[in-house]
Parts: sequence; C-alpha cells; structure tokens
Amino acid sequence: MADASADIQDQLLVMDALDGDARAMEKLVGRWQKRLWLHAFRLTADHHAAWDVTQQSRLGIIKVFTWLMIHRNDIKREIKRLELRIAELAAAGK
Repeated sequence: MADASADIQDQLLVMDALDGDARAMEKLVGRWQKRLWLHAFRLTADHHAAWDVTQQSRLGIIKVFTWLMIHRNDIKREIKRLELRIAELAAAGK
C-alpha cells in the first residue's frame, strides 16, 4: 500500500509542479534523487560521476517541466480539440 500512496503523492506533486509550484518540484526531485544517484552509481561505479549524472538529470527534468509550464495552455487546447474530434467521430458512428 505504501507504493500506491507514494505514487499518488508523486502524481500530486507533478500536477502542482506543472501549475508552477517550485516547492512541489523541489520535493519531487528530492524524493527521487537518492534512487537516481544509486542507479547512476551502479552504472558508473564512481561517486563523482554518479553525482554529475544526477545533477545533469535534475537539470534535464527542470528544463522539461519549464517547457511544459510554458506550453501547457497550448497542450490543453490541443487535447480539448482532439477530445471534441473524437466525440464528433463517435457521434457520426465512425
């Protein structure tokens, strides 16, 4: 049950981060940083390289979230347009 709870917490943090909550983003990254570092260490077998990989990954995540925040209205509009199109096709029996 703890895994399901953690998954829900992560999903809520992602939604808050996408809404521009910097603290949610930090908390989310913090929750995953140790696991990411351990994985990087298993791959590199080097403490410093593992931290470099972890930091680069963190920067990449921040860039993706920034892009999503900037473009979220466009993404929402496109999803709504596709939902309407699907509804139209369903109503037409296609």
